[in-house]
Amino acid sequence: MEQLTQRIDAWLWPETLPATPLERTVRIIGRYVFGMSRELASGELKLRAMSLVYTTMLAVVPLLALSFSVLKGFGFHRRMEPLLLSFLMPLGPRAEELTANFISFVDNISGSTLAGVGLGLLLYSALSMAQKFEDSFNFVWRVDRPRSFGRRFSEYLSVLFVGPMIMMIAMGMTATVASTALVERLQEVEPLGSLIVMLTQSMPYLLVIGAFSFLYAFIPNTSVRIRSALLGGLLAGGSWAVIGKLFAQFVAGASRTEAIYAGFAIVIVAMLWLYVSWLILLLGAQFTFYHQNPEHLRYGRRTPTVSNQLRERLAMSIMLLIASDFDRPGHG
Repeated sequence: MEQLTQRIDAWLWPETLPATPLERTVRIIGRYVFGMSRELASGELKLRAMSLVYTTMLAVVPLLALSFSVLKGFGFHRRMEPLLLSFLMPLGPRAEELTANFISFVDNISGSTLAGVGLGLLLYSALSMAQKFEDSFNFVWRVDRPRSFGRRFSEYLSVLFVGPMIMMIAMGMTATVASTALVERLQEVEPLGSLIVMLTQSMPYLLVIGAFSFLYAFIPNTSVRIRSALLGGLLAGGSWAVIGKLFAQFVAGASRTEAIYAGFAIVIVAMLWLYVSWLILLLGAQFTFYHQNPEHLRYGRRTPTVSNQLRERLAMSIMLLIASDFDRPGHG
């Protein structure tokens, strides 16, 4: 195994890249595949994805309550139903049922629920979720210092309240443009008609790609280049859409699961889809980091190892420096 890794390393990082553009491109893409596979095999990202699934199950109600409460105040929360349905679509036939339950939950939120102790618990759960999310991204970016409490409180709440509004406005503008007389006439002209229909159907996925790109640029407590964040969002959003369709086929074919687990089947499937979604999001963050810092692709995250002989030499050198300083005239 070690010899195979050394051969792959020597092929991906030769002393000079080949002159052929195709071969050079293949090797560069291979470096990213090698780096991402190494991070996935290490297990740290998978453990963090599992931890985020547990946190999400506890914080999903407070997050929905806070995010959708603003939309409910304007009467626009039902416009987010198609986006929520597209996210839950991989769960199969139960996706519509879960979406209806979420919207019904938001409808039943009253002002008294979001006041006093209830509001405090909602804020604590939502901020705890956001903090764990930031910790995972900071781990990917090798950042040791998280945001201060003040920045975390203001910035995270801004995203929770403003984010759904921006998505609602984008979807509303798309629906308005698609229903205008000019667009309806253009749909009758091919190939413009097919192109407009394709753009309308892909709008939820474009919003997901945009949301992923925003998270990659905003969440890490460091400076992230917009180009790297956009490429990471495109990769993660595209992977999420493709894997979502495959997951939906898996759920549709796994009829035995519901027969065995009965009413708990939807919970198990939902947790599995949450795990896959978080893992895709973290892998996209890892790609964004590597794109901005390609020098880390070859070695990744390695813990420095020191031999016993080198440790003894370091210890002797430190003691020699201490003794020399102590023996120096004027040492107090």
